[in-house]
Amino acid sequence: MINVDEDHSLFSVISLIILLYFKIIKTIRFILNFLNNFETEVIPMKSLHHDQFINFLNQDLGLPSSSISLAVKQSGYSLTTLPMILWQYGLISLQQLDRIFDWLDAITPEFT
Repeated sequence: MINVDEDHSLFSVISLIILLYFKIIKTIRFILNFLNNFETEVIPMKSLHHDQFINFLNQDLGLPSSSISLAVKQSGYSLTTLPMILWQYGLISLQQLDRIFDWLDAITPEFT
């Protein structure tokens, strides 16, 4: 049983659980789409979006250039694998990963 004190209402706890549920579903959906398209839809880092994505990571998310360089090398220079490499290495949080997925969804609608 959840012990709810005066500062946290049951409604806010339930709202938080629902929000986390939808974030998890969104992340799972992206990963499944990624896995389904992995072999045929790899977007090379030399694509049109490369510079935009690197700028987004550096300026919007505040990632150091050294972290981005490491992840780019580990991803095999693939735009589609880079977010998971960043997260796997602990270079970004789940919230930042979610922002990256949103950014990728906006520039690559064929993955959604």
